[in-house]
Amino acid sequence: GGAVVPYVGRWSAEEPPITPVVRRADGGVAYPDETVLDRDRWGVLWTRAVRRIGVGRPLFGKVHPWRQRRAMLDLLCQVCAQPADRTDQGTLWLVPGVEVAAWRGWPAGMATVHPPLCLPCARISVRVCPGMRPHYIALRARSWVCGVTGAVFRPAGLAGLVRDDYPHVVTFGDPALPWTVATQLARTLVDVTTVDLERLS
Repeated sequence: GGAVVPYVGRWSAEEPPITPVVRRADGGVAYPDETVLDRDRWGVLWTRAVRRIGVGRPLFGKVHPWRQRRAMLDLLCQVCAQPADRTDQGTLWLVPGVEVAAWRGWPAGMATVHPPLCLPCARISVRVCPGMRPHYIALRARSWVCGVTGAVFRPAGLAGLVRDDYPHVVTFGDPALPWTVATQLARTLVDVTTVDLERLS
């Protein structure tokens, strides 16, 4: 229908498979039939994902874990999957105003799960994306991968698990990381410079 569907968005044909999680004897969680593809380079367990982009209807507001991780690792535009806009000041990011307001010490060391953007897609996003209204901040920043968000578990009884709410980024080195099933990769933004999208060229 002419809608802009972000590359990192999920489609209705990409319903994630239901995969049980078990407790590892050495601590943390795993899949009973785990393969080398289930963990990333840092050893983090990821939710399994079906890849059928463009099939079915777009699920706006739902993020595809594999495509989000690829965009964050390679600094690709979250909308078109081309390289994000970069200058000597860093890569272009859009951050919803509500997240900025909730981040203590802004802009120092903010962690985000929103991949960067190219300039044309950034201009479209601020017009059509509900997450960017009523306020957003456009910025350039340098960054590094710092952790993940996802479902966090804790041991219960001899071999059981209880799922905990863990509303923030689980950083590398956090004791909760081995107990996490990741859904999104996060980056820490540093050397932040706010910019005006309308004046960028």
